[in-house]
Amino acid sequence: MTDSDALDAKSPMKNDKPAAKTQAFAAKEHRRGRPKKAIDSSQVAKLAALGATVEEMADFFAVDSSTLHRNFATFIDKGRAALRLKLRRLQIRSAERGSVLMQIYLGKVLLGQREDGMNGEVPNVEVFVNLDEPEPYPQASESQLPDGRLGGE
Repeated sequence: MTDSDALDAKSPMKNDKPAAKTQAFAAKEHRRGRPKKAIDSSQVAKLAALGATVEEMADFFAVDSSTLHRNFATFIDKGRAALRLKLRRLQIRSAERGSVLMQIYLGKVLLGQREDGMNGEVPNVEVFVNLDEPEPYPQASESQLPDGRLGGE
């Protein structure tokens, strides 16, 4: 037996190391909780860009929605931002092609326009009624139309 073999046999550290490795390995084998699932973050962003809700994405990946939102919130936000940008681009393109409804909608949303034409300003209007003078127009009967025809004609 050489001197190094004698030291190795007497050394308690050499005998302890394999036991420690075995314990660490055993601890890895008996993890608690569910096994981790591999979820591709680009798929999360693509699903969000298609308008999928967090619950729908969680069902797709078979995970809890709170877990998905907690771990992939930035990718969900990125996908939703891409969806908003795409929709806005399509709306503007539709307005450019002459869709009056889309032009009105974008005017209200993007420009703050209102249907009263005042854009949020309240006009200062005073109305005076003189009760002493007769009305300038004769009273029309209920069945008479503004152009003078009767309603049944």
